[in-house]
Amino acid sequence: MITVNEMIYSRFLHTEFEQAPNDDREGAYSIFSTQQSINYDLTHLKTTHIQTFAVLWDDSIDTRLINLIEKSIIQRALSPVKLLHVSKGTMMVVFDKNISLEIRQKLDEIWQDLSARALYDDWTAELISEAEVENATSGGPALRTYAQAILKHHDLGIKEFTLEHFLFADEWTPEAVFGHGVRNRPVRDQREVDDPDWFEDDIAF
Repeated sequence: MITVNEMIYSRFLHTEFEQAPNDDREGAYSIFSTQQSINYDLTHLKTTHIQTFAVLWDDSIDTRLINLIEKSIIQRALSPVKLLHVSKGTMMVVFDKNISLEIRQKLDEIWQDLSARALYDDWTAELISEAEVENATSGGPALRTYAQAILKHHDLGIKEFTLEHFLFADEWTPEAVFGHGVRNRPVRDQREVDDPDWFEDDIAF
């Protein structure tokens, strides 16, 4: 039985969200984020971004999948991935619909190798585009039942790191710092508009 308790899974991964299983012990999944310097097409990004992806669990949380995710980060093969799911020895790798056939073939080779190195087992990998999930005929009942809803409900993929990703951003809004009347406060310097982090030089600390 799956017990979801905001578990720490990896030194590489931040747990963004966890969905507990339903009454039939199905549908549990985790949303993870990680730093990413590789784009979905395996090219290098100019700046560090954040990648968010999902793991749809089967009837238990199999931490061997976390081990393979860590290996994929080291091998720079995680960036195109939107969702992962393992069922009965088959690892389904759902990837970004925009990748080319060449990248898909390269990913297939890497993930087949990774799946074969599952701890104390020999998994196989099957790659499908996120556009193919809705009509998938393989991957087990959990994938066919829940994957499409997960992809639609969560904003998965690679994004530039901005202030919105700062976990304490709500504590440092103008309203939180200066009070709710801040929007009506006259702006004394254009730098206050252009750069919210600007502070006046005459503030004594």
